Amino acid sequence: MTGAPGADPSQRQPPLDALAQLTTRLAQVTERSAQLDIVAGVLRQLLGDVTVTFLSLQGGCWHPEPWPAAAPGSGAGSPLAADTPALRQVFEGQQPVFFGPDQPQAELNALGLAGGGALYPYVQDEQPCGLLSVSLWAGRGWNAEQRALFRTVGGALELALSRCAARGHHETLLQRLEEQAAALEVLTVFTERAAAEADVAALSREAYAVMDAHFAEHSSAYYEIRDGRWKALTWTTDMTAEQIALIQAGLPLDVPSFARALQTRQPVFIDGWDAAREQVRHTEVFGPVCIYPLVTGQEVRGIFTVGLRVGEQWQDRDRGLMRALGRSLNLALGRGEGARQQAEQNAELLARTRALEAFETLSQELDGDPHRLIQRALEIILAQLPPGFALYYELEDAERGGVFRPRVQVGSLGNDDLQRAVDAGLPYHSTHNLRRPLETGQPYYQHHYRLDTDQLGDLVRHVGATATLPILVGQQVRGVMALALFIEHKTWTATERTLLETMARSLGLALDRAEQTRQLQEERAALAAFTALTELVGSETDVLALIRQAAAVLAEAHDVDVTYSEREGEVFRIRVWPADFPGDLLAEALAGYRPTDPGFEEAQRTRQSVFLEAIDGQLDGRPGVALYHAVAFQPFFQGETMTGMLIMASRRQTHWLERERAVFLAVGRSLNLALERAEGVRRLARSNAELQVAVDELEAFAYSVSHDLRTPVRHIKGFNALLRSRLPETQDPKTGHYLKVIDDAASRMNTLIDAMLDLSRTTRQPLRVEEVDLAELVTSVQAELTPEHEERTAQWQLGPLPTVSGDRHLLRQVVINLLANALKYSRPSALPRIEIWAEEHAGEWVILVRDNGVGFDPRYAGRLFGVFQRLHHENEFEGTGVGLANVRRIVSRHGGRVDAQSPGIGHGATFSFTLPRGR
Repeated sequence: MTGAPGADPSQRQPPLDALAQLTTRLAQVTERSAQLDIVAGVLRQLLGDVTVTFLSLQGGCWHPEPWPAAAPGSGAGSPLAADTPALRQVFEGQQPVFFGPDQPQAELNALGLAGGGALYPYVQDEQPCGLLSVSLWAGRGWNAEQRALFRTVGGALELALSRCAARGHHETLLQRLEEQAAALEVLTVFTERAAAEADVAALSREAYAVMDAHFAEHSSAYYEIRDGRWKALTWTTDMTAEQIALIQAGLPLDVPSFARALQTRQPVFIDGWDAAREQVRHTEVFGPVCIYPLVTGQEVRGIFTVGLRVGEQWQDRDRGLMRALGRSLNLALGRGEGARQQAEQNAELLARTRALEAFETLSQELDGDPHRLIQRALEIILAQLPPGFALYYELEDAERGGVFRPRVQVGSLGNDDLQRAVDAGLPYHSTHNLRRPLETGQPYYQHHYRLDTDQLGDLVRHVGATATLPILVGQQVRGVMALALFIEHKTWTATERTLLETMARSLGLALDRAEQTRQLQEERAALAAFTALTELVGSETDVLALIRQAAAVLAEAHDVDVTYSEREGEVFRIRVWPADFPGDLLAEALAGYRPTDPGFEEAQRTRQSVFLEAIDGQLDGRPGVALYHAVAFQPFFQGETMTGMLIMASRRQTHWLERERAVFLAVGRSLNLALERAEGVRRLARSNAELQVAVDELEAFAYSVSHDLRTPVRHIKGFNALLRSRLPETQDPKTGHYLKVIDDAASRMNTLIDAMLDLSRTTRQPLRVEEVDLAELVTSVQAELTPEHEERTAQWQLGPLPTVSGDRHLLRQVVINLLANALKYSRPSALPRIEIWAEEHAGEWVILVRDNGVGFDPRYAGRLFGVFQRLHHENEFEGTGVGLANVRRIVSRHGGRVDAQSPGIGHGATFSFTLPRGR
């Protein structure tokens, strides 16, 4: 806005009067053009020959606002570039800036000032919004009074503009509140109609009625994706026949506005609908259009559209209405989706329940035949599906490429040639439908079975949908369950998948449980036989009888053939073989094996057991071994000469399990010890040492044996009690004595079993090292033992004890055993006295326990820490002979030693153990 010079100086008002009237006049007008007109007039009156311009920011430039037509000499200057250093400086300071005639002319021209002038910046919400410019005639400058007058007028205009802006904000806020109230009113009406409605299509019709009352001319429709297009399910009745035909046929998925709503999942408001750009025919009549996506979760399930025939732009009130309607439609869609999901979940739960109930019945019917269990499971599944058939396959001959063999079939395959192909076995590499679950461990579903899936061509043209699921036993896939339906384009529902996968998992668990039960039975039988074998090892002198017993143990535990051959000159001839040993292989073995034969050569070279796996039924062309897939060799030596060979061979498995290796090695070592003992007394000591090694390595078996011994002991005690109850009260005294002996022996056996378990646990459990205060530990054990010996008061003398590093629980067992023994063997003393103290030696602590009890013969001190070793009869002192053995083992595991000393019988004893100092 510009004002030209020309006011008569004689007509000017005094400055104070002009300024006083300025504030009043500005307060009386609300239009900015009027306010600017007043300011321009005042400045001309006060400053004389000046040009006044007001510029506003538009499109990156400062443009002069038009001068009112009534102003004399009005005119607009040229636009000013907004991003100049001078203007940036003006707005950064937010203060008026004055330019004199001495300013470079180029800079004055860039600011729209002819010969000098001043700029007053206006800022709203921290953004430049206006610029008041006063241009002086050439040669003039600014004095102090003029500067003050310009600042005062510019400030008055700033207050007037601020009042107008605040009034505009207030009016806008009131308008928005009115629009929101109207939208809320419409939403209330609509939600009352839609409160109980979950069908979006039905609710869209309710929305049409609401919009009919709000919009003069509109058309609406609700779309969902059907057959790859956006197809309308409902629409308003005011549409033309062409429009209805178009939306019924469906719109392409790539309609720009639809695609945008699908991508952003937000409503799209379009001002000025362009039918050509949107590629939607028969829609040229619409102006504002809204595309509202209906979303559940993160998925767009439908689109609600509204097109208005009146106007070009969406008003805020109309936008609020559309958002309210859209939210209600989304809520209805969510309710419908929730109801559908709930129904599906209920169906899945029912299917899972039926499957589990059926499987519970199956598990109770399990009679040891896993294939029968699988067959019953497949029958139950097929009864709940459309017509089809089911098979269970297992992979065979994996080393030679692999073949899927059917083990169970339920239902007819519907094609004789297909049946013959399945019975012959399906090749692993070309049967993708079975390979995938076998390799991934995951189910594989085909809604329409592809003919090239398993390379069976026309044989499977009648097959529709298929499902193949792995049967996991433990962590390994044991087989694949396959189902095929005689129906094309079958979609496997979530309920059916749940049924199939639940049954597959349950089958795997049942088979795993059956396998574990079978293995447990085998291990129990093997342990019983092994126990008998270890007893024979200690007493049997007939080597071949011992080997036959070992062969029976291995054969019963692992379903293998076991032979033993002895050296005769340069060959090894068979001496022990199973009853069903193949004739051709027996002939080879009788002819003799050479030391250079496979297995023999490596065993002789390494002097260790040899395990051969996946031998493909051949060993250097020997036809007799074609029956076997894995062979193990255990050599026996006398000095440097290999004198015998124990051979274990499996007909059913290609690899040896760790458990089988361990048992074979243990049996081999036990036999080796027995064979060495048979050489004579000369090697007796060495043979016993090696036998001890074998016994130590079989400690894990002793733990299981101890558990299994409890059952027969309970039977002995139970039947002994039953027998006693059935005998007459006037029974023969000898009979009663015999029964008591049996009962006492069984109780003694239970005590020994507990001791064996304690001894085994001491070795197996890991050390949990921590700082242990021995003084505190001894004090607590003393308090624990005192009530057990209240009939005799013992004198305790505790010396200083250190804090050591060790397993608190195990060290407590050491202290309990030593203090309990001290109390027990001090009972005959008139005044039992027990001393505990520690001595610090080089790199270790020595903890000592001394008593004044019965003592022991020092000649037998070495026997005290052995298992079941006792120097006193059990009628004198109770115990199992395992406590001190436990002490020795615990202390050894801590890196220490044990010792026992006594001056002689009747003179007390001192037991001690050492522990390393430091960590």
